Amino acid sequence: MLVYHVARTLGYKNRFVRVPDGHFWIEGDHHGHSLDSNSFGPVSVGLLHGRASHIIWPPHRWQKIRPALPPNRGPLETSED
Repeated sequence: MLVYHVARTLGYKNRFVRVPDGHFWIEGDHHGHSLDSNSFGPVSVGLLHGRASHIIWPPHRWQKIRPALPPNRGPLETSED
């Protein structure tokens, strides 16, 4: 039994994608020029080695990143196939 989550995308050709359980949909901040899920599809949790912790450029935006999802960016639904 596969469990999928529906995710809303920012720069992918489809507005919504099905992401298998145990995977993430990862998008870079410059869609069209980032090698991310828009190029490779969902990424397995086991392939992740770290996470962003700070913004350092541009200098006026230096800050620690708090773990949080922007509004409307969490899973939209879960379905079983």
